[in-house]
Amino acid sequence: MTIGYNIKLLIMKTKIYLLMLAGITLASCNDEDAVTTDTLATELTLQRVEKFSPSLELYTAGAAESFKNVKYYSNNRVVADTTFDASGNVTQTQTYLYTGSNLTTKFIYHISSYLKYQFAYDADNRLKDQKVYGNNGSGIEQYIEHSISTYGDDNSITLKAMSTFDETIVIPQTEITYLLNSQGYINSASSYGYSTSINYEGNKPTQYTETYGDEESYVLDYSFYATPMPANLVAPNAAFNNTIIKGARYMPQIDLAQNCSYYINKLQDNNGQLVTFDKTFNELNYVTYSKATGYMNQQVYNSETFYYYN
Repeated sequence: MTIGYNIKLLIMKTKIYLLMLAGITLASCNDEDAVTTDTLATELTLQRVEKFSPSLELYTAGAAESFKNVKYYSNNRVVADTTFDASGNVTQTQTYLYTGSNLTTKFIYHISSYLKYQFAYDADNRLKDQKVYGNNGSGIEQYIEHSISTYGDDNSITLKAMSTFDETIVIPQTEITYLLNSQGYINSASSYGYSTSINYEGNKPTQYTETYGDEESYVLDYSFYATPMPANLVAPNAAFNNTIIKGARYMPQIDLAQNCSYYINKLQDNNGQLVTFDKTFNELNYVTYSKATGYMNQQVYNSETFYYYN
């Protein structure tokens, strides 16, 4: 639109008899520019996320066991991930390579040891195949895990673990069946006496439940901020379901709350454990700061996270 504007400005200077026409056209273009500018001005692109655990102050002071994690993004997708210890030394790195409908991510730790994950997606961005490779520092990469997802016409997803020696053989008693609700979100999973379920209000998860046999054993409630998430950060249902499927038998009950289309505020389970997320938002509803406090499932969540946009 800037090129068009310059051309019309040149015409206005050289052809006086088109002054009125050019003025009308220019006004029209300026209106279009205003709409485009307004749209772009309301959307920010995530560039970097810095997380300090347990806090920025303690990490800066070099407190033992504190660490810093930095994630870099392109088009709102993470492309690099580095963790530093209290002395500023790199302890872990993770790289992300997007090729067409596939993603390869490599988690490197202890210099030469790593885990490599390969994810393949279908045309609807649904996870269909995932493989895991590892190297314990020996220099030899080993094929560790392979699972495939099959999408049924009955609003179901079947996840099967395959043999790494013969990919036509399903490993016994590894099959997980996921069921989708009317909006296309996973709301239950079952596998050989173990089941989980997710309750929703619309597309917002509100409660997670684990059941062994006939006995309900674990319940986790989610609370979210009323602040609406910007449209370019909202997770499609396929992306949300992928988060769950990647967790396989261990349903990522906390990750799913942090990867849905709402800002998580509080997690509270039936064991009395509580994690809170105190967030700060800018005028466009993008989160700029988050402080997590609490303990859950043998994990301490105390941290401060800073978000940077373009």
